[in-house]
Amino acid sequence: MRLAAAALLLAAPAAAQELEALPMHYGCDRGARIEAVYVNGGMPALAILTLEGRMVVLSNVPSGSGAFYAEAPEGRAGYFWRTKGEEATLSWRAADGSETDLLDGCTALPQD
Repeated sequence: MRLAAAALLLAAPAAAQELEALPMHYGCDRGARIEAVYVNGGMPALAILTLEGRMVVLSNVPSGSGAFYAEAPEGRAGYFWRTKGEEATLSWRAADGSETDLLDGCTALPQD
């Protein structure tokens, strides 16, 4: 719940617009878990992930299929998060454009 509140605070400049925060939890390969809050209604939409106790804010980027969120613009290093239906993958893109999947096989968990 604290992550959802933080998500709304980060999106405060869009306060004139109606924001929606959707918390999700994912279970990934190797037993890893990711907490995500999707903030919709602002421009751009955000995905705020908790990774190893650290909050990472990613912006929605147009994609052909599913949703794609990036921490940094193309050409700069950063995390990115791809979702399609209930499935997701967390990756890292180096400044040279090379990509490494960090957590794959992530599946949305039932909400409490």
